[in-house]
Amino acid sequence: MQFNANMIYKLCRHRVLLPAICVSAIAGGFSSARGALILTISEPGYAPETATDAATPGEVEIFGTYGTFATDIEIGVDNVNSGPASSAYLQMQALDVTNSATSGGPDTLLISLSETTPFTFPGAPSSNLVMTSALGGTITPATAGDLVSFQSFATPQVGSPVTTGLQAYNATTFPGAETVVIPTASATFTRSPSFTLSDTTYLSVAPGEAANLSGTTTVTTPVPEPVSGGLLVGGVLIGLSRRTRRRR
Repeated sequence: MQFNANMIYKLCRHRVLLPAICVSAIAGGFSSARGALILTISEPGYAPETATDAATPGEVEIFGTYGTFATDIEIGVDNVNSGPASSAYLQMQALDVTNSATSGGPDTLLISLSETTPFTFPGAPSSNLVMTSALGGTITPATAGDLVSFQSFATPQVGSPVTTGLQAYNATTFPGAETVVIPTASATFTRSPSFTLSDTTYLSVAPGEAANLSGTTTVTTPVPEPVSGGLLVGGVLIGLSRRTRRRR
């Protein structure tokens, strides 16, 4: 059985392979990995932490503690290397964080995810595309004033960057679990001829609170307007009416 970089990384992470083997594999076996999917987390007062998908192409993860947070952040996947496809996506599969502080006010965490390899799908060069953005999850226990926001960005190779806009959710429960729902927002842009994707998540929670969130940025071709079907049906009815009159 032949092990690829992704399999070796997972075996090393779960301590199935000896440390010496892992060091050798990482030094010699991961040199061809992409490292184009980038995850950065930051908290005021602490140096940002960054990870890439060099070990597991298409998937990036930061695991452990950071700042005042106990974190288990798994972010990715994207499908930039799986095209052509009917949609392009950048997905935060799981954001699991707990504010481990025991006192004081809320602490904040900014999570940025970006794919630097250009997408060349869906659609064709110069075609119009629609980017949608949505996030959901829970905060337990929630405190009134907890804040979650999510924002998606597309940067065409030619043209100006576009965004779905900053979408925010403020918790209202005190105390108790809170379901976080940020409805879908959208923005249109022209592919011309490729584009990159990124999104940011902002989280502010009180000490002892845990957040479990997931968010997705998706790009698709526009769905035809329903009115088009209505016009078509109307045209058919008019044609039938004319045929009926001729028969009379």
